[in-house]
Amino acid sequence: MTKSFFLLALFLLTSCGYRFEEKTQADRPTISVGYVSGDQTGILTQLLIKELASSGYFQYANHDAELKLNVKILDKSNSVIGYRHDRHNDGSYKKTVMPTEGREKVVVEVSIISSASGSIVLGPYEINTDSDYDFVEKDTLDDLSFVDPLGNRIKVLPFSMGQMESIESAQTAALTPLYRQVAQKVIDLISAEW
Repeated sequence: MTKSFFLLALFLLTSCGYRFEEKTQADRPTISVGYVSGDQTGILTQLLIKELASSGYFQYANHDAELKLNVKILDKSNSVIGYRHDRHNDGSYKKTVMPTEGREKVVVEVSIISSASGSIVLGPYEINTDSDYDFVEKDTLDDLSFVDPLGNRIKVLPFSMGQMESIESAQTAALTPLYRQVAQKVIDLISAEW
């Protein structure tokens, strides 16, 4: 056991020694992020700044940057992608189906603009992303409440711990992972093209 541990430690400590050449902070161009057109919540703008600052390709600057990342939301839509049969009190299926799953899609346009000349340095490119979410139909009493042993009807949503949400709150909650994917795709695009 100790011999294999020693060999593993020796292997890890004496690897090939290859290192990526890291750019110093002075070698990286400065970039600012304009407010994303169509981002009413500011979540996408915030996530883009965070991803750019941690990417290592650019040095983020609020003002007087060499480059400006310009992103605008071209299209944003929601669609229902999953259904289930409604049930009677005895558990048998009704003929009606109810929506239970949705998909939020967003299309953004990305470009990098030179602050000095105002010309486009990179892009414009379109990025498509989607995020799925589950929800409960707010019009169904059986999904939103239950009867306790004393016969009192109790609302389910306060006890669901986020597993059961109305469609409105589920769509709002889906924005963060959706915009996080957009921000990551923007960084991937920039790193591949830069």
